[in-house]
Amino acid sequence: MLRTRLIAGRTSGLILSAVFASIITLASQVEVVLEPLRVDPVRPAPVTLRIPPSYLPTQAASNHHGLPQPLVVTRGEIVNDQESQRIVRAFERERRPPESSTLTGVWISYFVIAYVFLAYLRLFTGGRGGLLRTQAGLLVLVGATCVTAKLLLLFTGLSPFILPLATVPLWAALYFNRGTAAASGLVIALVCGSFLDFEMPAVVVYLATTLGVVVFFYDRKHSTHMLVAGTAAGMFAALALISVALSSGNAIDVIGDIAELQSSIILSTIAGGMISGVLALLFQRVATAALGVVTRGKLQELTDVDHPLLRKMSRDAPGSWQHARAMANLAEGAAAAIGADALLTRVGAYYHDLGKTIQPKYYV
Repeated sequence: MLRTRLIAGRTSGLILSAVFASIITLASQVEVVLEPLRVDPVRPAPVTLRIPPSYLPTQAASNHHGLPQPLVVTRGEIVNDQESQRIVRAFERERRPPESSTLTGVWISYFVIAYVFLAYLRLFTGGRGGLLRTQAGLLVLVGATCVTAKLLLLFTGLSPFILPLATVPLWAALYFNRGTAAASGLVIALVCGSFLDFEMPAVVVYLATTLGVVVFFYDRKHSTHMLVAGTAAGMFAALALISVALSSGNAIDVIGDIAELQSSIILSTIAGGMISGVLALLFQRVATAALGVVTRGKLQELTDVDHPLLRKMSRDAPGSWQHARAMANLAEGAAAAIGADALLTRVGAYYHDLGKTIQPKYYV
């Protein structure tokens, strides 16, 4: 008996969106909700605290970065400066404990983002986007990316520009289409941007990276091209960051910033795109398991004429098998001529008459 794949609907979209919103809300507010994670400036910080520039009395910028810099207290650090101690205490006091209305608003925001994303998949990305497996798998991968980004922000002192957020959009572009990839990238950029209070430089970099890989990834036949797309997207995001700094009147000293190496925001931005490409290439098996897609390697196996089903067809219905091979050659050439997936087309042509092997005499 054929195993059918479940179609997603509005109800499943509501349920998946609610689960996603609950998990991301918990992740985004965990350091505020849990009192042991409070940062006391005279004790080693249990987590990394990032106070946005808008909260600081003077939005100072470094000589090379140009952009206003946040006050960062890395995990394990003790704050010695008295003015910084006062700012840290005031910031922690004002945001603790979070009001119920704040948590409700955050949850609703994430719920709306997820529901619109799933509705887009269901309505505008064709048949595969409407499958429950596809929607759940993509939402799990998007959520895992956002939670991982939050953990890196909390427990490391890494620059927020180096976060590898474009991995899932690369998978979506490889296995589905550019629209699905762009939608998943937009969700990741918005959610991760909210972790940093929507600081303009970070949001621009996240959008440029996650949407840039969609533009630069054009060779779906070779998954290694994800490395090229990730690197190109990182460079594009770095250019966007420089443009934002120029438009705000805070030009970045590019040479000076790059010379700083470890603290360079330009190099961090480029590295974020490159790491996304590396992770997308290394963890393809995770993506295929989560999304239930067929890899090109599996398609190659299905074209082997020694495959048991093809041998059955050649033995039980030789006329239909000859017809299928002729159609495969024609269809593959037509697909290649219009830029479609020629390998997938050949596989479909090979197996399209497989059912005739049940009663081959009916089709003489």
